[in-house]
Amino acid sequence: MKSEQTKPHVLWVDDDDPYRFVFEIDLLEKDGWKVTWARDVAEAARCLSNERFDAMILDQMIAGNGVEEQYVIWAGCRLLRWLRGTDPPASQRREDTPWPALQKLAPHDANKHLPVAILSAYHDADVLRATQGASEQDRKALFLGKPVKEAELLGFLQKVRTTPRSS
Repeated sequence: MKSEQTKPHVLWVDDDDPYRFVFEIDLLEKDGWKVTWARDVAEAARCLSNERFDAMILDQMIAGNGVEEQYVIWAGCRLLRWLRGTDPPASQRREDTPWPALQKLAPHDANKHLPVAILSAYHDADVLRATQGASEQDRKALFLGKPVKEAELLGFLQKVRTTPRSS
């Protein structure tokens, strides 16, 4: 088995408790992945700023950290646009953003082209379209429904392992 340092590393961003996905996490760990869990946009931004990841599983709707209800549905999209650098320039951003961490942090360069699978139990076509429009790379991003299908999750991560990452 690979050491912790050489294992591929996935960031799973979901406001659900990781214990809800204990089977999936165990499955990924048995497949050789190191899994880091982030429960809100601010925690995910800190992770993406400080650590290098090989993939991200991103919930479309992320509550938590004082985010008002009307912004929850856009949280995954907002995080992905911050990661890709497709947010409006700082001069055009509102001061009262519900995710101040995204104004204070910058993503680690190695994560800017991270392969992402979008995860959600709720499907909103407008939000999904906006999320997939974060970058050219995201136009055909995989959409995983909840409950997560084991084969789709492992298929996404297998593709990540075998596809060279562009920078």
